[in-house]
Amino acid sequence: MSTPVQAAVTGPRARPGVGAPKEGLIDAPRRPSIRAYLLRLVLVVALPLVGLEAWNLYAAAQADSRQARQQVLHLAQITASETAKFLGQAQNILRGLALRPAVRALDSSRCDPLLADFASLAPRFSNVVTMTLDGRVVCSATPQARPVRMDTSRLLDPLVGTDRITVGKITPGTLTGQWTVPLGLALPDGQGGISGAVGLALDLLNFPVLPSVKGLSANASVWIIAADGAVLAHSREPKRFVGTNRRDQPVARVVLREKVGSAEEIGMDGVLRILGFTPIPGTDWIAVASLPSSEVFAGSRARIATSAILALAILCAAMLLVVRLSRQIRDPIAALAGAADQVAGGNLAARAPVVGVVEIATVATEFNAMLDALARSDLERERLRQIIEQTSDIVLISAHDGSILYANRAGRALIGLGPEDSLEGWNAQKVYSPERWKFSLDVARPHAVKHGFWARESYFLRRPDGTEFPVSQVLVALKNPRGEVDCFAGIS
Repeated sequence: MSTPVQAAVTGPRARPGVGAPKEGLIDAPRRPSIRAYLLRLVLVVALPLVGLEAWNLYAAAQADSRQARQQVLHLAQITASETAKFLGQAQNILRGLALRPAVRALDSSRCDPLLADFASLAPRFSNVVTMTLDGRVVCSATPQARPVRMDTSRLLDPLVGTDRITVGKITPGTLTGQWTVPLGLALPDGQGGISGAVGLALDLLNFPVLPSVKGLSANASVWIIAADGAVLAHSREPKRFVGTNRRDQPVARVVLREKVGSAEEIGMDGVLRILGFTPIPGTDWIAVASLPSSEVFAGSRARIATSAILALAILCAAMLLVVRLSRQIRDPIAALAGAADQVAGGNLAARAPVVGVVEIATVATEFNAMLDALARSDLERERLRQIIEQTSDIVLISAHDGSILYANRAGRALIGLGPEDSLEGWNAQKVYSPERWKFSLDVARPHAVKHGFWARESYFLRRPDGTEFPVSQVLVALKNPRGEVDCFAGIS
């Protein structure tokens, strides 16, 4: 058994690890290196910045999307306005025609000469006709090879008055065969009724729906769709789409359901587009304008690519800096650890080099100062040990139960032990008579605990043969680092 007091009087003690294997180091958990901590620091700083930049890029993309939606919605509104204006002009044309006597007459032998020149005067219309209520075509700008009777449901049935234009459904022209939308106006019979109608065939393939807008993208697309899903006009590919019904496509379902607003959907051409749409007044038509999403977000993608390259360059530079800084910190610490290993191996003259940053250099300086202080302490402890061992005074250190923890040469001689004999089993009560041992337990030791020591100039110790001899004795209560008395030193 050993105590700090025993170590203090028995000479330089072996420091933990000095000259012995480093227990626990082999099985110790692997701890992160300085470089790993620096990398973590870089990540702690970089990740929020990356997140902020990602948010900025996302916000910029959203701004691009909002701007594009506003642009295409504005384009759709212009298209709707211009189409409504065109239909108003068509109504004025029909009203003008309805006022001409030759048109009102509905007489195939006296057709209005104006009809023959109408195609050159209004090229957006493929034909102009007059017809009776039963659908018989009376006069036509396009020559008739034989008598023609039109389906009354296309135009005549919806007529509700002489002053209102009727917009029919898309259909192939009866006389021209081209995709048209019939526009009609009732002809009064002079008796408050209707005798027939005058109609214009709107040529959808030649219907210009793309407004003239400054700065408009070449990839912009404008089309018009009817409530039943029929495509009436298309600015980019009219021959491909006009006359087709797209009500089952997602893009058409969105437009027909919402009627006004914006969205991002795959267009009729299979390209993902930003759409803007709005109704055309006076009809069940909806004007739709769109831009390819790839074009809308091209700027955002370029910014993302630039930011990614810049972030990668900064990260690489940060990694190189981490490697350099970690070496500047690691090497001085490794030198300090090497010095500690040498001391642990028994080389008490080893010292750490004072190098590196100021904090590490300060630690190395303090480490060397500690080794110097330990060297001086070892020397002083060795001197004290020699004094205690060589003195003729009897020095015994015992535990609370009296077990002898240490005895100097004079103390060993008193109890009959040699320098190398074990103290195990020896108790301090053997050097006292029963009465004096009881006095030590009841009086001397409690007094030493309370006051730090107990002293008497005239006291007695007992030899192994039972004889007593007078001594002066000092009993000191020895405390551990926690301030608790863990043993007693008797000097006699």
